[in-house]
Amino acid sequence: MAFSYLSLQSFVRPPRLLVLAPEGEDWVAMSAAALGAVGKVWGGCASAVVPVSAASHAALAPFLSRYQPDHILEYQPTWTTVDLIHPGILERELRGLNLDEQSFSFNKELLASDTWHGHADGAALRAAAERLRAAHGGNSFDRSQPWPFHLADDPDESGFTALKDVASQPTGGVPIGQIHTPAALSAAARLGVLLTAACDEAQGPKSEADWLARVTGTPWNADDTASPFDAAAALCTRIHRGYDTDRSSDLVVLGDRPEDFALAQLARQVYGATRWLPGGALAWHHLPLSPRPEPVTVASASLSEEEIRAHLTDRWNTRGIRVHGADTMPVTIVSPSELWPTGRDQVALLNAWDVPLSLPMEETSDGSLVSAVRMPIQVPAPLDAARHRWQVGMISTGHPVPPLSDLFGPRLVAAGDERETFVRAADGGITYASNRVDFVPTGASLAGSLAGPRLVWPSLERILRLTAEPDEVRPSPAGKRARVARRLLGSRAAVEALAAPASWALLSHWLPGHNRSALPADSVWQLKSGVFLTWEAIAAASGDWAQAELRARIDAWSACGLLRRGLVLGCHDCPRVEFYPIAEVAQRYTCRRCGSSNILEQPRWKPARNEPTWFYELHPAITELIDNDGNYDLLATQFLRSKAWAGACLVTEEFELVQNGKAVVEFDFAAATVEGLFLGESKKNDCLADSAKATLTELNKLLNGCRALGATHLVLATPKNAWKQATIDAIDKQLQGDAAHGASSPQVLLLTGLGTDPKILTLDGKPFTMD
Repeated sequence: MAFSYLSLQSFVRPPRLLVLAPEGEDWVAMSAAALGAVGKVWGGCASAVVPVSAASHAALAPFLSRYQPDHILEYQPTWTTVDLIHPGILERELRGLNLDEQSFSFNKELLASDTWHGHADGAALRAAAERLRAAHGGNSFDRSQPWPFHLADDPDESGFTALKDVASQPTGGVPIGQIHTPAALSAAARLGVLLTAACDEAQGPKSEADWLARVTGTPWNADDTASPFDAAAALCTRIHRGYDTDRSSDLVVLGDRPEDFALAQLARQVYGATRWLPGGALAWHHLPLSPRPEPVTVASASLSEEEIRAHLTDRWNTRGIRVHGADTMPVTIVSPSELWPTGRDQVALLNAWDVPLSLPMEETSDGSLVSAVRMPIQVPAPLDAARHRWQVGMISTGHPVPPLSDLFGPRLVAAGDERETFVRAADGGITYASNRVDFVPTGASLAGSLAGPRLVWPSLERILRLTAEPDEVRPSPAGKRARVARRLLGSRAAVEALAAPASWALLSHWLPGHNRSALPADSVWQLKSGVFLTWEAIAAASGDWAQAELRARIDAWSACGLLRRGLVLGCHDCPRVEFYPIAEVAQRYTCRRCGSSNILEQPRWKPARNEPTWFYELHPAITELIDNDGNYDLLATQFLRSKAWAGACLVTEEFELVQNGKAVVEFDFAAATVEGLFLGESKKNDCLADSAKATLTELNKLLNGCRALGATHLVLATPKNAWKQATIDAIDKQLQGDAAHGASSPQVLLLTGLGTDPKILTLDGKPFTMD
């Protein structure tokens, strides 16, 4: 192993909870109760509640994949909370037992704090939670570990830190007894929910419009209390790991179904400021209109785009005050699948969200980085190591870890630390829980009671192997050639530089069959073993390169082994003429064919001049790389790595996905960023195949390969200025069909103009960015 230092950005944040709420006969009330329980937890401002019936809704898929929750929990209300929703249910339960008054009072007090299991969603709740944990890297992989699976009304019972233990001011909210409609739930999702009886329910809003006014107006709670969903109340701040921090307006979610509430909950965490505006009382002034000309973005999980447009057009036509010149409704209606949230927003502790670290690392043979020491213990104020629980995040700007669900636990820790705490990929790096869950002796020191595992930053090769299991990943023949080039030149960036038009054109002169008629006589020698060029030939083929620059480039390529300098020599006993590298040339040399000993003299060297002429041989692996149009793969990854959102992404060469011993699909390149895993296919032409049937076959191989490897994006690259419209239409139709059947698919990106004017676009022709 090679030893080095790794620069890290460390941060502390509250845990992110994805809470599944039962629905029973009243999904609004149960979702409100779950919000009330989440609001009691330090981390509620970073958490989301999803009604169980909406957990598998297609509109939520891209948001769930970006959310990266630390815990996926089933909400279990107490009888006390259910009694607030359905007054008298607790007493009715006990009256049926015919208890005397003393036993009745005793059992009432006992039952009040017990978990209520009266809803019919128990099996569905457990199944949905397990499905989400498996799909999104949740904490259910080892049930012998004491990870929380349920959220109770009391945070202490669930093993989480109570917000009141950390908050700088008291929090308030809407009494749960007042929440009966989606509009009331929308206001409660902003203001918080009190799991207590209302002092006077008559003081609550009288109409749907009054509730919506609380959603759209300035956040307000009585008695100067804060909302439990306000990051500032938890001594946290919401940060954005990117460049596009100034959105002109909130995202508006319409519809009054459970999936609309869930969409708004998740979008608030991974997309940006979001308003859920349900109900028929919606008026035009409730929309968050911007003083700038940008339109408001509106989406819904339950309403079609036509229904949204009709809904808003009616409000637009009856809006009252008209602004001169405002003739067009300033809204952009989109499908949730078109939003593609980046997940760059996160909530972190206010004074510990950007702490630089430098740790000694060991590099393994596959390029993975292993921490040589344990992570430093961090207990930032005002947290208490004995009472509080938090998440520690580690991000390396030079070695990103994509947030894939298969990267968790033992795959990200050094041997011996597997059971110390729960570790997973998140936020472009690695996160782990602060508390140790293995054996901690009584009276252990701070270092002995808090987690500080030795972490592994996996290489892209290891990431692909892990995500492919139980299948295999292996380099393709083209990938092996590219790896040889990387070994010779020292880095992927240096190999990509070969694909520059001037360098590639020069190196192409070593290809058999290349037109070299313009080169000087006797400056090229072609044998069965390859093509060999003299300096004169190289200079003539180099075009406009300055001689000094060309000389330096040839010397550099010769020094690393990309080119080999030598002589073209014959044999006095047999007719074999061969290239002999300089390391094999001496006054006497041995013929490679017959083994005869030869003297280095004029009759032996070619061409027959007074002095030997130096020739240059291109490494065979590079010759094959050029002959197979390997420049397009190199240009594609070079362009991706030049984008700010990609940063110092990890890149690997062409590989095959092997299932049951058979290669089922090849990818020309792969790139891992803090956002996800990009797999790519390069084509010389502007189509995937020559016929519609072959196009679908090729496309489905690529899509299925992406699904098997957990890829978030599929990049289709070409040197042409555009892909054929028939190819784009086929891709779009296939993706829509897959979505209709519940299949998740990577986002397909079109990279065009390789080597001239490269652009990366989405399928609808819009520029792609993750900033």
